[in-house]
Amino acid sequence: MDQSMPRYLQLKQQLLQRIRSGDFQPGDRVPSEHQLARMAGVSRITAKQALSELAREGWVYRVRGKGTFVSERPRPPERGPVQAIGVVVPYLRSAYSTGVVMGVESVLVEAGYHLVFRSAGTYREEEESVRSLSEAGVHGIIVWPAVGQFVNAEIVRLYLSRFPIVLIDRFYRGLPIDCAQSDNLRGGYLVTRHLLDLGHKHIAFVAGDERLRNVTSVEERHLGFQTALHESGVAASDLLTWPAPDVPDWCEWLAAQLSEQPDVTALVAENDEIALKLLVTLDELGVPVPGRISVTGFDDEDIAATAPVPLTTVRQDAVGLGKAAARLLLDRIEGRTPATHRQQVILPVELTVRESTDRPGTLPTLRP
Repeated sequence: MDQSMPRYLQLKQQLLQRIRSGDFQPGDRVPSEHQLARMAGVSRITAKQALSELAREGWVYRVRGKGTFVSERPRPPERGPVQAIGVVVPYLRSAYSTGVVMGVESVLVEAGYHLVFRSAGTYREEEESVRSLSEAGVHGIIVWPAVGQFVNAEIVRLYLSRFPIVLIDRFYRGLPIDCAQSDNLRGGYLVTRHLLDLGHKHIAFVAGDERLRNVTSVEERHLGFQTALHESGVAASDLLTWPAPDVPDWCEWLAAQLSEQPDVTALVAENDEIALKLLVTLDELGVPVPGRISVTGFDDEDIAATAPVPLTTVRQDAVGLGKAAARLLLDRIEGRTPATHRQQVILPVELTVRESTDRPGTLPTLRP
């Protein structure tokens, strides 16, 4: 098997070989997406795409509520050019990112395209992924940009050549590329307003330093945080932002922050990942949540509801975000959007209140 081939195509070929060899007979039920993912050691997205390809080519058929079955008369793959779309994401390690990709897939597969995925956590990986996809002849590309102070030169080149391209979650300043994103500004405002209504007056925003300076979605959440505080009469000089350190253990850093800013009673984290790390560190320091410090997140990952202290957070519509990006790309591919016009879709967000927030408490003695 060609290991350079995308994983879903490798899995598809393995299943097809079993159908052709007679391991799977006409009418046999093939393993489900979850079973395939577990057996092959791949994501559910990969397993689903492999089955979708087999169904599109007529080797299997699906029965709602029952499963996927081998066709009575399997036929060879359709001839002609393959219509493919490239999707570049920084990671696929959470329910949120997986939901975004599933939303993209649900729209584009129905429109007759198959997806080619690339994972690119750094700007160099992202640039190479976009270049290789465009050279492979895909009809368009959806990119969830990696974190960093850069603009992908390949994306700029494709935009200038009017190649169909859409961004997810964040955008490049000065580059009018179609973009689908959540209402990050309102999300930052809602969660801060919630804390203010509980009686908190000294609130800090916690974010990765590079993300706060270079990721537009995080900047918008920070602006929403600032707006809510300004409305409540907090002076600009009293706005607190704590850049999270890039170290595994936050105990020393967080203890110092709380000692230097003893009036702080609530922390607004840029996302659930940082919020959950704050919860763990506060527990190690002996600081009760929400008795002394209230903590909020952003994203509403699955783990937010099951954390030791269930997390108050902002819920994004991950699947809806992926669908919106896919529709923007189809509009661009099919010429429904003027070449010089930028489309931007902003999806609503929702505040989810759980046990990590309450009225302000008093500062206990930190554990040594």
